[in-house]
Amino acid sequence: MHALLDIAVRVLAQLEGVLNGIDASQYTRISAQPPHSSISKHVRHLLDRFEMVLGALSRPYDPSRPLDLDNVPKDRAVQFDLDAAKRKLGALIRETESIAERERSGGDSVLQRSTSVAIHAHADIAGDAPVIVNSTLARELHFVIVHAIHHYALIRVIVEGEMGIAVSEEFGRGWTTQRRDSKL
Repeated sequence: MHALLDIAVRVLAQLEGVLNGIDASQYTRISAQPPHSSISKHVRHLLDRFEMVLGALSRPYDPSRPLDLDNVPKDRAVQFDLDAAKRKLGALIRETESIAERERSGGDSVLQRSTSVAIHAHADIAGDAPVIVNSTLARELHFVIVHAIHHYALIRVIVEGEMGIAVSEEFGRGWTTQRRDSKL
């Protein structure tokens, strides 16, 4: 299962490339396109979720503490400070590499065991009680990777479409799309 961690490292590294190609004002600039977001808001959202899943992979899972998608701590420094975002991104890449190395060296394989987790999330704005979904840490890591690619597509619209800055060909494009396009 370390392959999934290796993919996470590559996906996070794509973001690192984009962040290294923009300045602080571009990072926090509000997009002209609805919903008038910013690169920084997308980055903060993604890094918070990667941090939650990687944290669960880094320590023994406690079933009495489900992953709560509605109460992910928001790192506001990442949202307003490009350097803070780069530092956090670098730390998450190193943490992911460390977990992958532990998996490769035969250490405790949380992903291989498909550790079950409970996910709490509200399904709609009116709901008072969270929906509880059973999942695995491997599935949640896969989801956060795919979720990142979705947000990268939105970031790409801002960076390329509004700022005129080129990004890598794979940034914001899913693997199946890339495979299909390579066969054309």
